[in-house]
Amino acid sequence: MVLKTEITDLVLSSFKLGYADSFSTYANNLKIWNLSRDEFPHPYTLEDAKSYIEDVKDSKTHFCILYKNEPIGDIHLNHQTDILKNSAALGYWLAEPYWGNGFITTAIARITEYAFSDLGLNRVFAKLFATNIGSEKALIKAGFEKEGLFKNAIIKNGAFLNQLQYARTLSK
Repeated sequence: MVLKTEITDLVLSSFKLGYADSFSTYANNLKIWNLSRDEFPHPYTLEDAKSYIEDVKDSKTHFCILYKNEPIGDIHLNHQTDILKNSAALGYWLAEPYWGNGFITTAIARITEYAFSDLGLNRVFAKLFATNIGSEKALIKAGFEKEGLFKNAIIKNGAFLNQLQYARTLSK
């Protein structure tokens, strides 16, 4: 499956095992890990990439961000259950050389549109480190609104950090 975006040569694609080399190279970045959950490995090896791709390659909610056919990141929706069944948690990362080009904002907007139009969801939300200013700006530009600040909700590298939550809904 491929979701085209408004940026020429930037698409969201189903994962393929052939993406593993580039994916692992870009994911193996301490700056990315420092803004990610601890379950995101560091160092990020080729085996980590192959295992992840194997797990999500048939998913309709996990996409590889491709620019000029090169894998440069990941964006995915984790569909919620029970009373939150019309919501999905958004997760993503982008290769550092592509930061500041509007790629992640475009990818967020596109997957959110897909969540509403194709998956029938009503709400997409993202939780992020309060120190991740770039991600916060991308969410705002993609139409997300701040829902809350959770003080000392995260522990990363032995330090307590604040967490932000942003969301976008189909209906207001």
